[in-house]
Amino acid sequence: MKHSIFKKLSIGFVSLVCTSLLLLSVQFIHADTAENVYINDIGVDSAYPSAFFVQICTRDAQATGVGFTTTANGVNNTLTYAPTIIAGDCEKVYTWGFSYFGVEAGKTYSVVVQVTGSSTNYSESIIIPATQSATLTSSPSADSSGNLAVKVGDSITFTGSSATDSYSPVIQYWGAVLTCPTSLSATSFKCTAIATGNSDVQMIYYYKDDYDTIAYKSNIIKLSVSDSKPDLKVSSVTLDSSNYLTIQIKNEGNKDVESTTQGNTYIYIDDVLTWLYINNATTSFDRQT
Repeated sequence: MKHSIFKKLSIGFVSLVCTSLLLLSVQFIHADTAENVYINDIGVDSAYPSAFFVQICTRDAQATGVGFTTTANGVNNTLTYAPTIIAGDCEKVYTWGFSYFGVEAGKTYSVVVQVTGSSTNYSESIIIPATQSATLTSSPSADSSGNLAVKVGDSITFTGSSATDSYSPVIQYWGAVLTCPTSLSATSFKCTAIATGNSDVQMIYYYKDDYDTIAYKSNIIKLSVSDSKPDLKVSSVTLDSSNYLTIQIKNEGNKDVESTTQGNTYIYIDDVLTWLYINNATTSFDRQT
């Protein structure tokens, strides 16, 4: 009897050990499946304000190469987080940028994230934040509507600032009316108007991360460049006691009168052309009548 009892106990012990090993084996397989990996949170943060963040966590075992799909505005973005997430820990990863999803600032979207191979998903209603802005000022200053009128040859200093100072600014303008060879500082550019015409001038701060190119755009200064030339106008006409007629001409333009300046001066007395000065660069005329 004792032997028989011992045999049963022995068989029972072996059975118990085998069952425990089987349970451990099943538990290990379970920990390495998608059910071990779950989404803890999704949203938008200040680190990459133009993309969604996804917080991926593990329960009982580590996970490597976790795939996940983020859906917003009907657009899917499937990515794989290659590094290992240790057991019981979380990692924050980022989707592609908002431009990929076609979402608009200020609008609310349902964002759904699902781990590859999982039958469950995580969803949140997220308001897309407004894009951070930059500002652009000029010297001479533009008016309240952003208009700035200058002449060919004038110098203009454009200065930009961004909510994120670490971003490198680029001054952008259209048309061949400006040249900006001089950088006064990281955010200030000295430009020269070189041709007549109109141009929109804008400062753009580009930042390239692993997921998207973020661009912070400034306000636009609408530049109008007109021709630079002298503008001679009669300022006074006098006749002295010796009957000398003196005509003074003032240059109201934005360019000096030079010896090569072309222009004619007509002097009429009683509607009769009395004198004609051709290619004359002087600014006053004396003539005895």
